Amino acid sequence: MKVPPQETGQQDDPKSQRVTHAQWELTPEAFAKLLASFSPDEEEASKLYLSFHLKLVRFFEWKGCRDAENLVDVTFNRVARKLYEGQIIDNVYAFSRRVADIVYMETWKPEDRLAEEEIIESIPSETIEDDDIRERRLKCLDECLAKEVSENRALILEYFSQEAKAKEIRRRMAARLGIPLNALRIRVHRIREKLEKCLEVCMTPA
Repeated sequence: MKVPPQETGQQDDPKSQRVTHAQWELTPEAFAKLLASFSPDEEEASKLYLSFHLKLVRFFEWKGCRDAENLVDVTFNRVARKLYEGQIIDNVYAFSRRVADIVYMETWKPEDRLAEEEIIESIPSETIEDDDIRERRLKCLDECLAKEVSENRALILEYFSQEAKAKEIRRRMAARLGIPLNALRIRVHRIREKLEKCLEVCMTPA
């Protein structure tokens, strides 16, 4: 992770700066706070940081992301910013892992979101959904899909994409996988059942 030099004209109070993730850049001070969150001992902190950095790289690679190193940098930049702005993070590993999940979901393509809408439509709901409930279900679906292996996530998103051309798309999918169309339907049904159970748990108030 590159640590840029301190920007000139920066105010002393980091909380007074309200910028987007895209605008914010990691400073030496913020990076020092990030390292200190791993351990007060500088040498040990560096070792722990590098070890966890590698684990996050593997996480993004396992999810099928091409630019895993950059996504890890984005993740740690966001964690460092929270620390720099004064947020107390008791467990930097768990917090960083949650941020990595969010960064991963942000890599999804616009067509994936359209496919998610179709998945939501295919999963019955016992209540009439207003916009807030539907948005919550979509958010839960994001979380549930993120837990799936990349192959299953890609398969079900492709299956429900471009509904107008669904039959042709599904025939091509079955041919590519070397399985009958009915076997593809069964496979998708099983993935959808898992997502439905995950959604039920996610939507249930704690």
